[in-house]
Amino acid sequence: IQYLQSVKGYSALRGGFGVLPISATIALVAPRTGQLARRFDPHQLVAAGLGLMAVAYFGIVFVGPNTHYAYMAVFLFVLGAGIAIVIAPSTTAIMESVPPANAGMGSAMNDITREMGVALGIAIMGTIHALGYRARLDHVASGLSDTQREQARSAISACACSPQGAVKEGTKRRGGRPAPRPPAPRRPR
Repeated sequence: IQYLQSVKGYSALRGGFGVLPISATIALVAPRTGQLARRFDPHQLVAAGLGLMAVAYFGIVFVGPNTHYAYMAVFLFVLGAGIAIVIAPSTTAIMESVPPANAGMGSAMNDITREMGVALGIAIMGTIHALGYRARLDHVASGLSDTQREQARSAISACACSPQGAVKEGTKRRGGRPAPRPPAPRRPR
């Protein structure tokens, strides 16, 4: 959603609709995974779902500021299918591994590990993206003042996904003028 809003300029509502292919595909595919589970080994289903997710993420890596939404939507559908295929067999495997008396604890552990995985995945990928952005920024912004360079470093959401975009965006917003100097920090009394 951040890409659609910050880079493509979508409104919050349009950005939300932009990721709808994931949810729609999960809603369509997930109810049918029970039938797949009767035909295939759950390990095979999980591997297939994770494979689909890897293909989707690989395709999304090539999304840039000028990428047409249809390209991204194809990979969002693939991602939704992968997620839908993984959810039921992995949950079943977890719940079958605990005794019935501990089903509540098994369900809670399933939920917490899923939530922790999502949170850690976002944190790790966000960190990798920010580090890559900053590493390229020094090369692109070499002719700027320290203040301008710091503003570009902090402008990751307004950057159109590249250090060049951050420098251009910062200069465009100021009408080509250099960035104003920030006020000196106040000393505590």
